[in-house]
Amino acid sequence: MGTAIIRPLTVAVMLALLSPEDDRASTVRPATRELEFTYGAVVRNIPAASRRLQIWVPIPYDDACQTISDLQIVTPLPYRQMEDNEYGNVAIYIEASSDLPDSLPLQMTFRARRCEARPITDTAGKTGGRIQRFLSPDVLVPIDGQIAAEAMRVTDGLLSDSARARVLYAHILQSMRYDKTGSGWGQGDANFACSERRGNCTDIHSLLIGMARATKIPARFVIGFPIPPNSAGGAIGGYHCWADLYIEGLGWVPVDASEAITHPDQTDYFFGTLDPNRVAFTIGRDIRLGDDRYAPKINYFIYPYVLVDGHEFTDVTHQFAFRVLDDGTSAK
Repeated sequence: MGTAIIRPLTVAVMLALLSPEDDRASTVRPATRELEFTYGAVVRNIPAASRRLQIWVPIPYDDACQTISDLQIVTPLPYRQMEDNEYGNVAIYIEASSDLPDSLPLQMTFRARRCEARPITDTAGKTGGRIQRFLSPDVLVPIDGQIAAEAMRVTDGLLSDSARARVLYAHILQSMRYDKTGSGWGQGDANFACSERRGNCTDIHSLLIGMARATKIPARFVIGFPIPPNSAGGAIGGYHCWADLYIEGLGWVPVDASEAITHPDQTDYFFGTLDPNRVAFTIGRDIRLGDDRYAPKINYFIYPYVLVDGHEFTDVTHQFAFRVLDDGTSAK
């Protein structure tokens, strides 16, 4: 593993980060986008001798800045919707144990209306008991060792959650780079990101989440798809993820560190605000796909997860596309 040189934050940066929140929420009308989204997948080359096929596909959710409507699912086998107990994510579940096809297509379409996201007061996250989950480690997001040591060093002397969150965000932007070369990236491995100081959005936010939790700030992982900002439609290559940090008095504060790294002129914007150019699908890591202890648990959930005779099956293709129905995006 490489050894990174982490430069200390300058006094000017610290003062900027600790300045009061601006009042854009009261003076700027949130931008919105409405679109039609198509999520397609094909499970291919199912072995002829197979006895059991299981498929889970995530369904996007409604919240204060996202509304999903006109959900339609087309697949030749029966399905049902299921919800995981820990995070409340909803999925399509398909199971078959006889007359298995050699391939299985699935297509999901829906309309999504997404507005510019700001901090969300979410008392259900606390009263429902889930806030403790967002202070706890994940398999690939520990909150001790090198991650805790770095977090404590960076936030030393800062008393409020808001100040610690802002400095951790600035530290990630300063010390990490968006880099998908080589191997090891893309798993959301916070220790990898901490050691190598690089990765994709999954790795960058895993390190931020681990450091936030190590300083007692609840943090949650959110994953979905990016929507190109200056296009009326087309294909989408893959997922995008971001994070929410829970700050007393503000609620869940959205943060997109990887977008800020690749667009440094929008550093201030992506702490506390998210553009509407995205669709959120699931929250959390180590997601158990079922309501019993024997259900599989996966790292994060955005693509179809398939088991054949109880073993993970990866011969699955996917295609994602969008068509803008109403583009009300305003300049930031």
